[in-house]
Amino acid sequence: MPKKTQTIEATRTEAGWTMTARWEIREGQVTSSGPTEILIKPTEDASATVKGKGITTGVLRRLEALLSEMTAEAVGRAQFVRPSDIARSYAAEQVADMPASPRKDPARYYGTLLRAFDGLTERGAAEPINVLADVLDLPKNTVRTQLATARRRYQPAG
Repeated sequence: MPKKTQTIEATRTEAGWTMTARWEIREGQVTSSGPTEILIKPTEDASATVKGKGITTGVLRRLEALLSEMTAEAVGRAQFVRPSDIARSYAAEQVADMPASPRKDPARYYGTLLRAFDGLTERGAAEPINVLADVLDLPKNTVRTQLATARRRYQPAG
């Protein structure tokens, strides 16, 4: 079954400029921390001076604050949610039933770890090893070593 995609759009006006931002949110993916598309254009009633100067760095700075508001609106939150928080939540959910140590049930431990890592990667999480290290409360190098072991032992060669 194909994953659902939802497009969310938000528009704000500031100092003679209208900014429209769009987010494409895909089911099962980490939500982007920024829009996938932004359109900036002068308002119909913008002065000749505004239109004549065009989009300057000053205009972009003013619109940047609006973008934060629009992002919060787009993801349906009262406050901005970082992709790392979403990734951490996903990882915690994936490893919730994992044995506390690979010594207790190596196949289940390494298999779960590998699936969680692959899931984070597929969802576009930045630094999935860091996310897993944080969730598992392990050093990053330990997680790297465990992932290498998991790949060697439990991933088919191919």
